[in-house]
Amino acid sequence: MNSRRSWDARDSSLTLEQLTALTATGESETQEFKRTTGTRKQAAKTVCAMLNQRGGRVLFGVTPDGDIVGQQVVERTIEEVSAEIQRIDPPAFPTVERAQVAEDREVIAVHVGRGPLPPYQYRGTAFLRVGNTTRAMSANEYNRMLFERMHSHQRWENQPADGWTIDDLDVAEIRNTVAEAVHGSRRSCCAGWGCSATASCSVRRPCCSGTRSVSSLRCRSACCASPVSEG
Repeated sequence: MNSRRSWDARDSSLTLEQLTALTATGESETQEFKRTTGTRKQAAKTVCAMLNQRGGRVLFGVTPDGDIVGQQVVERTIEEVSAEIQRIDPPAFPTVERAQVAEDREVIAVHVGRGPLPPYQYRGTAFLRVGNTTRAMSANEYNRMLFERMHSHQRWENQPADGWTIDDLDVAEIRNTVAEAVHGSRRSCCAGWGCSATASCSVRRPCCSGTRSVSSLRCRSACCASPVSEG
């Protein structure tokens, strides 16, 4: 889809009165001012950060102090801003509003809510808002956010099965699934010891205890073949 086309479909107007009310609150975690679209790369980082948190708005044509100065806006202007936003992954679809502040000058407002699929990245880096600043997300923060997304209430296995009872469960399928999981786990524990995947194993093996001392447990996985001396 043409970037301009997708943005134009979302364009709406912002009155000067509404714009004045917004700028009066200053910059914050959910709002940032940019004097011109020449800073669109920095703005895209901020949009990315807002998607990862509470959402927010970037205003082009407003100074850091909150003065409404506007800028000339042509078709190319919107396309350039859109191109940077499209570098965010997963894709983001902001709302764009434009306010006429002088005969030949406008303010562009790019608004996003909290994204449904965090962590979002811009040009391969995830960002966060800290007060009225934007910074790169640490590896720990990224992994935590990714883990939370993967285990959120939206996952299908965490959804209630309304209208289903225990009588609807497929016992054979459950047993097969458990057997596959156990078999896969046993193969993993012995793989590091160079075991064959054909013979059965009923000797005491270090791979069952996680140490090199002889374990009281017995590894009966099909992946263990060569015996270990119990000297």
